Amino acid sequence: MDLSIIIPTYNEARKIRRDITAAADFLVAHMKAGEIILADDGSRDGTVHEAQETPLPPGVTLRILHPAGHRGKGFALRSGIAASQGEHVMFADSGLTTPYENVLRGLALIRTGQCELAHGSRMLPDSIVRIPQHHDRKISSALFRLTLRLVLPVPGELTDTQCGFKVYRGNVARMLARECVADGFLFDVEMLLRAVRHGYRVREFPIEWSCDRDSRITFRRSSWPILQEIFAVRRALASPSDGKP
Repeated sequence: MDLSIIIPTYNEARKIRRDITAAADFLVAHMKAGEIILADDGSRDGTVHEAQETPLPPGVTLRILHPAGHRGKGFALRSGIAASQGEHVMFADSGLTTPYENVLRGLALIRTGQCELAHGSRMLPDSIVRIPQHHDRKISSALFRLTLRLVLPVPGELTDTQCGFKVYRGNVARMLARECVADGFLFDVEMLLRAVRHGYRVREFPIEWSCDRDSRITFRRSSWPILQEIFAVRRALASPSDGKP
């Protein structure tokens, strides 16, 4: 299995067929073998049904994880990574904000031995932003990045920790996901920080990106839960019982 593509979802019935079709077309065009894992987070709008009804080309498998209840994007991703079988594992947010072909740059970094984790970044000079964020979203994103760097030891050279387009060496992803505790928005930041603690290398690559104006993250609703999770991750990383050196 060359690549496992994980798509985290929560009430994405209007988008998921397009997501799965694009992921399947990418696997057929660029991989010898691949799988798509729909990591659902308790959707109640028919997302799972729409996924099940999406036609797939030969050679591409679709697995759907649909636990009871709404636990958070991080829980969904952790479940998806644990179920993955690929030599490489990526996740991409629903809504096709970044064309799948962009991950070839990240895969090249891993395959040539330059890193074990490759993160898409919207902030690099060669990145292309087709549809930018609204002004208020830009402000809340900037406040989040500032808070994150004040509270957690995020490597200063990384420009975009929250871009929902990342690829990992498969065995590394599965090991790191087992260690993580974040169920929500901070999951991929915790993955990054645990990777750094283990000595794994992280590189960024430029992407083409369009803002999804249907994003469920808003400053008013999400700021307090995100802040709580930032401190929960800091406590987990500081705990001598988490099994890390």
